[in-house]
Amino acid sequence: MKIARRHEVGFYPDDASLLVDVTQFIGTALTAGHGAIVVATESHQNSLLRRLETHGVDIAAAIEQGRYISVDAADALSAFMINPMPDPARFLKLFGDLIVTVAKAVKGEQARVAVFGEGVQLLWAQGNA
Repeated sequence: MKIARRHEVGFYPDDASLLVDVTQFIGTALTAGHGAIVVATESHQNSLLRRLETHGVDIAAAIEQGRYISVDAADALSAFMINPMPDPARFLKLFGDLIVTVAKAVKGEQARVAVFGEGVQLLWAQGNA
């Protein structure tokens, strides 16, 4: 089985710009029947849910089906950071388990999972480059 991977980094001048792109990214995945994981602050999680609903995404169904999982970014960081550095084994365990869980909920042979995370922004705000 071939696994496609792509990683992008975005820099945003404000929350509104961030939410426009994240809504499109996550909304496109869910509308196509794929899965999504959002690792974000509570305010961004809530804003994203509202925006997805406004754009016609049946987010309640995606949550019920297990195709959408939202995780608090600060909680995720605390699960895999050791002192000022991420622990690779803890990182892979956390995100590997989340990805497998969502991928199992996706119907079809080409299970895809979109992941958005804003942990870097939290680390930067803490002065941890």
